[in-house]
Amino acid sequence: MSSIKLPNYGSFYQWFMDLNRSRPDLIVPIPSQNDEDWRKWAMLLISTNKDKLSKVSLPLKGQFPDNKSWRKWAYFLIQNIENS
Repeated sequence: MSSIKLPNYGSFYQWFMDLNRSRPDLIVPIPSQNDEDWRKWAMLLISTNKDKLSKVSLPLKGQFPDNKSWRKWAYFLIQNIENS
């Protein structure tokens, strides 16, 4: 497995495509191309892979308040995956 690209550049959808490619061990749902829906996608990703992602922070709006917060959440996801 290759490492997951950091979410420094590009769109949420581009980052998702890399996650899907680099982590074939995960069931990665296809998100809408609208960055506003990233929280719904992230909740589905966590619940679908609960055995592997049980320690990942939920994408709650209080902690990740705006649409660009997906990058911050993605770092938490990567850290959890890389350390497990």
